[in-house]
Amino acid sequence: MSNINNKINNAIEKYNSKIAIIEGNDQITYEEMGKRIDKMASFLTNMGVEKGRHIGIYMERSTEMIIAMFGVLKAGASYVPLDPSYPEARIKYMAQDPNCSLIISNITNDKAIFNNDIELLI
Repeated sequence: MSNINNKINNAIEKYNSKIAIIEGNDQITYEEMGKRIDKMASFLTNMGVEKGRHIGIYMERSTEMIIAMFGVLKAGASYVPLDPSYPEARIKYMAQDPNCSLIISNITNDKAIFNNDIELLI
């Protein structure tokens, strides 16, 4: 995972003030993206996320999803993409099969999809 983290850090350093993500009318620079990734990674690390853990990301495609993905990787864990457009049974299976103990989501109306033994971070 350090390779991807090195590549992210190198891109942030190289393109610091350039636009990294455009979503609708919003845009963020590599510098802002880096700060948000670091904040997410720090938060996850403080929650006990470490190398070898699988973290589900249950979000629509968005800036927040990209930040969550890179934040999980920077924390040393791996992420499991859980697409909200998938059938509920498929999402449940994808969260349980790799033993996701934490799901990061920005979708509040689908909490019932996940088992009580999976921590949901909204």
